[in-house]
Order: sequence, then C-alpha cells, then structure tokens
Amino acid sequence: MPNIETTITSLIYLFVGINFAFALNILLFAPKIFNTIIWVISNFVGIFGILLINYSPNDNLISQNVGISVLIFSGILKSFSFSSKNILQKRYLTGNILLIFSVIFSIIILLDSFFYFRRVYFYAGLLCVNLASFVFLFENRLWRGLKQRNIALSIYVLNTIGILIVIFRSIPFDPADQLINTTLTNVNNFVALNIASVSVQLVFTSLILGHVNRKEWVQSRVKTRLQERTVLQEKILFETAALSNERENFIKMLTHEIRQPLNTAQAALQSISQYILKIEKNTSVHRKLKHTISVLNSITLSISNSIIGASLISNHRKSEFQVINVSDVAQIAFLDINPADQPRFSLTLEQEYIHAEADPIILRLAIRNLLENALKYSPKETPITLEVCTSETDLAVLFKVKNFFIDKEMLSGDIFLRNTRIADKRYGGEGLGLFIASEVAKIHNGSMTYKIVNKEVIFTLQIPA
Repeated sequence: MPNIETTITSLIYLFVGINFAFALNILLFAPKIFNTIIWVISNFVGIFGILLINYSPNDNLISQNVGISVLIFSGILKSFSFSSKNILQKRYLTGNILLIFSVIFSIIILLDSFFYFRRVYFYAGLLCVNLASFVFLFENRLWRGLKQRNIALSIYVLNTIGILIVIFRSIPFDPADQLINTTLTNVNNFVALNIASVSVQLVFTSLILGHVNRKEWVQSRVKTRLQERTVLQEKILFETAALSNERENFIKMLTHEIRQPLNTAQAALQSISQYILKIEKNTSVHRKLKHTISVLNSITLSISNSIIGASLISNHRKSEFQVINVSDVAQIAFLDINPADQPRFSLTLEQEYIHAEADPIILRLAIRNLLENALKYSPKETPITLEVCTSETDLAVLFKVKNFFIDKEMLSGDIFLRNTRIADKRYGGEGLGLFIASEVAKIHNGSMTYKIVNKEVIFTLQIPA
C-alpha cells in the first residue's frame, strides 16, 4: 500500500525533524551542563538509528538490527540525561538495572541474525528505558522542587502505559513480524512514537528551563541578601565611626580639662618646693610638698594611662608618626619621674642623636610606664637603669630598663596582657603599664620583651630605626 508507506516515511521524517529541532534549540539556548549535552547526543543518535532502519532493505537484516539497537541506545542516553554525573549512586540502582535489561535486549537484536520477535524486543527495550527515565527523574535532586518534575513524571507514566498497550496488542507474537511494515496499526504506532517524542522533548526542555529559572532566582536572592548585608554593614560602620569620634572627642576633653590642671599644679608645687628648700632644708612643709608632688605624679600617670589605654584598647587612636630624636624622648620621660625617686635612676644614651619614625607622645608614655614599673616592683634603694641603644642586626632602636625584682612570681604568665598584675594589691597600680608599653610597641611595628638575668629583669621596648 503506497499511501501507507508514504505516510510511515513522512512520520519517520517528522520524528527526525522533531529530534533535530529540539537538539538545535537546546544546543543554542540551554546551559552546557551534563544533562543537556547527553540529551543532544541522544537526539542525534536517535536520528541516525531511525534513518538506518528506514533506508535498510527488507532483506538486509544486519542493517536493521544495528538501526534498532541504536534507537534503543538513544533512549538509554535520554535516561542518563535525567540522572546526575554520579550514576552509580545507590538511589539510582533500580534505574541502572532497568537500563541493563534494555542493553541486553539491544544486544539480542544486534546479534540475532534471523531477528525473531524483533518488535517484541524493541518495545521491551523501550519499556525498560522509559521506566529507568522515570526512576532517574524521581531520584535526581536536581529536579526536586520544580513544578515541571511532576508533569514529566506523569508524561512518563502515560508513555509506559502506551508501550504496554502496544505490547499487549501484539499478542500473540509473530517471530517474523518486522518493526516497520505497511499496516495501519504500524502507522498508528509511529504516530504514537512521534507524540511520545514531542512530549518527552517538551518535558526535558521545560525541566531545563525550570532549573535555569530557579538558579537565577537563587542567585538573585543571594545578591539581594548580600546587598542588604552590605547596607547593614555600612550602617554599622557609620554608627561605629560616629561613636568612635564621640569617644575620641570625650577623651580629648578629658586630656585638656583634667590632665592640664594637674600638670600646672605639679609645676607650681615643684617651684614652691624648690623655693622652700633654699630657705630651709628638711622641713615638714618641704616633705609634705614632696609627697604631694609624688601623689600628683602618680595621678597624672594614672590618668594618662587610662586615656591612652582606652584609645589603644578600642583601636581607634590615630598615631602621629614623625621623624624624632628618640634620645630626647627618653630624657623627657626620664625627667617625668618623681624628683624624690630620680637618684635611683641612671640614663645611658648610646648616641646623643638617634633618629626614628615614631609617635613621640605615646612613646614617651611607654618609656615612663617602664620606669614606673621598675620603681614599683623593685626593692627600695636599688638602682634602675634606662639605656637607649641601636641594633644593627635588627635595624632597630632599643629602650632597655633594668632593675632588681622583689618577687619572681610577679613575672610569671603573660604580664603584657591588660590587668594581668592587678591581682596583687601589695604594689598598687591599675595593671595597664606593661599593657600600654606592649601596645605602643605593636603600633610602631616593634616588640616588647623581657628576660631575667640572675636577680635582675631587663625589659626591652624595640621599634624600627
């Protein structure tokens, strides 16, 4: 029947056109992932298989066998398109077993020279491929949460039912029945094949589209949250900067309103003390003035430590580095010592001029804290030395304070941490002295260390030269 043959040929070409069109569309517009690449390959393999069957002479069984096996192999590749790269995962076990059966059916078709029950083997292979696709589609987490997934599963259920109907209608099976023959039933089968092909192509395309849309939505959501987080961080930074400026202004006010009057009173008392000393030595008034000056020195140092310490702890103090003569800074810090205690101290300068880039204010405070620390934690009347020298090896300036110690246990642990030594009330203090000296060293990219030699301890503040 020529009309039926023409119709079947047309349906075969329609099958080829459907597969080619969708393959080209996916190749041009879909993302290049494992699933889409395998799908495109399967479409071209299916085109090759159906054309090989169509153009094979009826007496060329080998060519027909290869064509049908290739067509089943095309379906196997489509099944893999619904899975992930790791096809050997346990959740894919059922699908893999079904594909093994489809491979067995295609091998039987390929090796059977007489090609008995060719239609039965072909439809059995398609049935296994269809069920394997359902399993992969159901188990692959890539498709979970997509609305298209439920539609795709429904389509494969309908395709499975359709294949089963075709198989049952072929009973009793004819060993010599060909896959393509000129019967109206075969025309209907090819119509069903094209409908199934279109539905499967649409299903896969919609799944890929859904996956792309979800990925873009997630990326957009992440981008939006990052923007919100950035805005929030900028707001926090702005508020923190405002609080920091407010605190810095408050510290400056404390510096001017509290420390300056104390310095003025200290200078006035020293002048009065020197005047009284000229008139009469060792009077009770002179001794009281010396004690008052000593107390004012301690108060001034305590306030300076609290102000600078607060700035260092909050890490908001802006260091003002400049090239200075550190020997001058050491001498000024040396003169900050209470005059009554100065006889215990000695100052050694390696050179009269030792230049370095430093912040003179906090460097002076650090040296003074080291001297006051030596005075506080050393036996009375024992000598204390301050040495300023350079290290050619380290290209650094060293401030070394050496003194005898009262209690070696006071040097245990990390004594440069804040409030480490405040626990021992015998010596007083706020526990900020060594902490500030250590922080000043860090600000200058230097170091603060100590070592014990016999009954003496040597604290070394090192800054780059």
